[in-house]
Amino acid sequence: MKRWLIAVAGLVSVMIMVAACAPPLEKAMTPEEFYRSQVTTLMCTSLPGGGYDLWMRTIAPFLAKELGVRDMRVDNKSGGAGYPGTNWLYNSAPRDGSVFGIIQGEKLAFNELYNLGEAVEFKDFTSFSVIATWGSTDPTGADTVLVSCTDRPWNSLLELKAVKGLTTDTTAIWTSSTFGSLDNIFGLGLEDAFMVGGYPGSAEAKLAVFRGEVDFGSMSITNQGTMLQGGMVKILGGSGTVRPDFCRDLPCKAEVREPGTEKWKLYAAACSAMLRYMVGPPGIPEDRLEFVRQAFTRVTQDPEFLKILEQRAMYFYDCKIGQDALDVFYVFTKLPQSELDYIKNTIYTLLK
Repeated sequence: MKRWLIAVAGLVSVMIMVAACAPPLEKAMTPEEFYRSQVTTLMCTSLPGGGYDLWMRTIAPFLAKELGVRDMRVDNKSGGAGYPGTNWLYNSAPRDGSVFGIIQGEKLAFNELYNLGEAVEFKDFTSFSVIATWGSTDPTGADTVLVSCTDRPWNSLLELKAVKGLTTDTTAIWTSSTFGSLDNIFGLGLEDAFMVGGYPGSAEAKLAVFRGEVDFGSMSITNQGTMLQGGMVKILGGSGTVRPDFCRDLPCKAEVREPGTEKWKLYAAACSAMLRYMVGPPGIPEDRLEFVRQAFTRVTQDPEFLKILEQRAMYFYDCKIGQDALDVFYVFTKLPQSELDYIKNTIYTLLK
């Protein structure tokens, strides 16, 4: 018995000595502590100087300040319609919360819905760690007007509605440009109209209106202000729910909209809202993800940030954070298959 007691006592003594020599358990790092020691990266999938790049470089210093990081680098992974950069973010970026990206959500959504054959290397869009999404056009349409080439005979949306066989512009299909054009066609009752596609960007599409390659289109008061103010195109009326200040004598689209076409307005708005998503790779720890969402929310309320957006004529509307941002994506993903098929068939039917 004594030998047994001695053996047990010896074992206990050894365990106490080992425990005393072992390093103390490391305290779990809080999000504040993690970001205080980090050099983080914000990536976008477009070339330097593009719209997404401008958003990235505008947001980066403010987000870095709110996160308390040592530094925030900006990185461009452009090319391939944005898919290579998005694939890298999903598959190769660190999943510790040190890397985020600004990506084009609309293309990802429609590729997922319609299996368009793009080079997608991730499971589904909702697997990303979603921070926020925001719109870049005024939802009231106060900053956008419908226009025609100056040699066209019509002078208002009411006159336009009476014309048959019209054409309007769009850039690549499955973009907000296409859905905006669809809303114009159906909202104005121009069901025999066609979309002329293939323009590589919005600037080229607007020039098509100016040159008379298409009969009508929409233009931003800010982005195409020179054309509008210089009389290079004919203004037919506002494209939204209010009359812009400089064409108050012309009815806007909401005033002449065909009944029963509101769904196209909803689809166009949802597609526009998916343009810019800020996301991280899957698997970011939830406490860090929430910390970043809160930091982004504070950025959106920073007077200096809002002042810079105004100076750069960058519209920032209807920002949604976290789950609310994912709900924008679900506008399309929750549609019945019959409606998705109808949308797809409509696009291909009206595309010229």
